[in-house]
Amino acid sequence: MTYIKWFLFLSRITFITNIFFLVSLVLEFTHLDASLPQALIGFTLVLGLSSPVINFIVLFCLFILLVKGIRKPAPVWLITANLVIFVIELIDFKMLFSS
Repeated sequence: MTYIKWFLFLSRITFITNIFFLVSLVLEFTHLDASLPQALIGFTLVLGLSSPVINFIVLFCLFILLVKGIRKPAPVWLITANLVIFVIELIDFKMLFSS
């Protein structure tokens, strides 16, 4: 596989973990976790909390690909969504550690 295919694969995985991060935020603020199975909540939290690390790695790889001159290694909507959710993750973790 080429670097572009690996990057596209990792970008998709990152998008999925970002969705789990957003679901874990909803669970945190709405207390819907009382009606869900504990295994599902645990799975959601593990993927959601690993999302910032995976997202950082993918965005760093994107930066390296752009510096090398490779244009549009993934769809623009996917890169934009991962970047926007990464900013939300940074804001959430800043709020988490400031209080």
